Amino acid sequence: MLQILPNYDTQPLSSGDQSNPEVLVADGNNEEAIVKRLFLHNTEAEKFYTSLTLQAANLPVGFTIKLLAQKNKPTEAEWAAVNSGNVATLQDLGSTAKPDLDYHPFWIYYKVSKGTPVQTQLGAYLQVTYIEHLRS
Repeated sequence: MLQILPNYDTQPLSSGDQSNPEVLVADGNNEEAIVKRLFLHNTEAEKFYTSLTLQAANLPVGFTIKLLAQKNKPTEAEWAAVNSGNVATLQDLGSTAKPDLDYHPFWIYYKVSKGTPVQTQLGAYLQVTYIEHLRS
């Protein structure tokens, strides 16, 4: 099973049911941006995943969410080159030859535009798409 985690070896943010959501709070008056590293992790050695993509879904007006799949923290120039709601492509996790149970980092950029009503409930979520395979 694939999981999204805030840190190595911690409780996953979700197991597909949005039961443990990540709460992000930003100050719209200052157009504060939050940049956070999260991890994608495969928990089952007998499975591997290909064609992985990650995208923020259900974005309301006034909110920006950008995603980048890379090890190091993105620079301002890298964030500037990405549009809100972008699709991030991730590397394959494992293969028929060997499992991949490592923690693969990706970054989320979250910003609330000036003038967005206070206490706006975002309700956005991260959508992971993939093809699941059994190792033989």
